[in-house]
Amino acid sequence: MGAEYADAWTRKARGRRVREVVPRKSLGETADRPEGYDVVGHLYSLEAGHMESLVERRRAHMALSLLSFYCDSVAIMAGDLARGPGSGIEVRLCGDAHLLNFGIFAGGGRVIFDFNDFDETEVGPFEWDVKRLITSLVIASGGLGHHKEKTKRIALTAVETYQKTISELSGQTLLDSWFYKIGVAGALGGLEKVFVDPKGTVRGLRVFDEKALSQIVSYSKRGSTIKNILSWVSPLSAARDNSMNNVDVYEIVKEYSRTLSSEARTLLSQYTVRDAARYMGEVAGEECLVVLLSGRDEGDSLLLQIKESRESAIGMVRGVQGGAGERVVTGTKLLQAAPDLFLGWQSIGPLKKRRSFYVRQLHPERVMVDVERMSKSQLMAYGKACAEVLARAHARSGAAAEISGYIGKGTAFGSAMYEFADWYRRLSSSDYEAYKAAGAGV
Repeated sequence: MGAEYADAWTRKARGRRVREVVPRKSLGETADRPEGYDVVGHLYSLEAGHMESLVERRRAHMALSLLSFYCDSVAIMAGDLARGPGSGIEVRLCGDAHLLNFGIFAGGGRVIFDFNDFDETEVGPFEWDVKRLITSLVIASGGLGHHKEKTKRIALTAVETYQKTISELSGQTLLDSWFYKIGVAGALGGLEKVFVDPKGTVRGLRVFDEKALSQIVSYSKRGSTIKNILSWVSPLSAARDNSMNNVDVYEIVKEYSRTLSSEARTLLSQYTVRDAARYMGEVAGEECLVVLLSGRDEGDSLLLQIKESRESAIGMVRGVQGGAGERVVTGTKLLQAAPDLFLGWQSIGPLKKRRSFYVRQLHPERVMVDVERMSKSQLMAYGKACAEVLARAHARSGAAAEISGYIGKGTAFGSAMYEFADWYRRLSSSDYEAYKAAGAGV
C-alpha cells in the first residue's frame, strides 16, 4: 500500500545524496537565454486575450520601478529558471513568492501573515520559490540605496531563516508540521508603520473588525451596494471591452458552489447576490470582480472575489496543462495556513473558449508592506518572516526532510541563492530598461 516507508533520517540522507548530482553551488549558476530572445515581445505576447483596460494598467505598474517590473514579470523568470540547473526536489510552489506577495489579513478568527495570491502555484523545484523571494529582497534593498554588503546580509539572513525553519519542521510530526503557526506579533514586531491598506493608509498589526466592509459597501434603506471607488472599484458597466456581466456573475456564484464542501455550500446558499463590480485591487491583467451578498439582513454582508485564472508561468515552461481555476484552488488549500471556507472554482463560456475562474472570500481589511517605508533592519526582519512562511508552505508537500538534508545548515546554499539573486538583479535591470525604452507603460 503506497510507497515504501522511510523515516525522516532516511529521507534527509536522500537529500544529502542529491548534492553529489546537483551540488548546492551549482544553484547559483545561470543559463543563457536563446539567441535573439526578446523580453518585451514575450511580455506583450502574454497579454493576448486580456482586457485592454487591464493591460494598460498592468503596463503602467510595471514601468513604475525595477521592483514592480520584477514582480510582474514572473513569466520571464520562470523561463530563466527552467533553463538553469535544478535540485529535482519538487514541492507545491507558490510560483510567485516575491516579497510583495505576502500580507496580513484576518482568517480563521486570528490575524494571519501569509501569501496573498496563488495564481502561479504549480509543482516544481523548491529552490525556484526561494530564488524568487531572495531576488526580490536584493532588488528592494538596492532600490532603497543599501550598500552591497548590507543587501547581501539581508538576503543571507532570509535564506538562513528558511534553512532553520525547514530543518525544524522536518523534525516534527506530520500533524505538528502541518499546523505550524507563525506568530504575527513576534515575526513582524517593529514593522507596524510599514504596512498599508489598499488606500495607502498605514495600518498596525492589530486584529481587524467588520468595519472594514464599510470601505467598499454602502448601506441604505434601499439595500446594500458596492461603492464606486475611483481606481479601486468600478461598476461592471464601466468596462468598454468584452468583459463579464451580471449574468456571468450569477452563473459563477451559483455553479461554483459545487466545488465547495457540503457545509460551505449550505452556508453560501443562505446568502443572496445583491451587487457586483469590477475590482481593481489587482494588477495581474486578469479580469477580477467583487460580489456583494447579503445574509440574515442588509447588515450581514459577505464579499466574494471572482478572479480569472490562466495557465501558470511555470506550467507554460514545463508543459503542464489543466484546469487553471482548479489548479489555483488546489495549491491554495495546500499552502495556505488558514483555509478559505468559500474557496472554489468555475468555468464559463463555450467549450472551445472556456474561461476559468476561482472564487474566494475578499478581505477588504488585508494590508501589504510598503517597501519604501522600510529601514534596513525592517527589510531584514520582513525577509525573515517571508522565508519562514515559505518554508512552512513547502513542508506541507512532505519533502521537508529531503530539502533540509540537501540544503543543510551551512553557508553553501545561502551563497548560491545570493549569487543567483545578485546576477538576476542585473539581468532584470537590463530587461526593465528595455521595457521602458520600448515605450511600455507610457
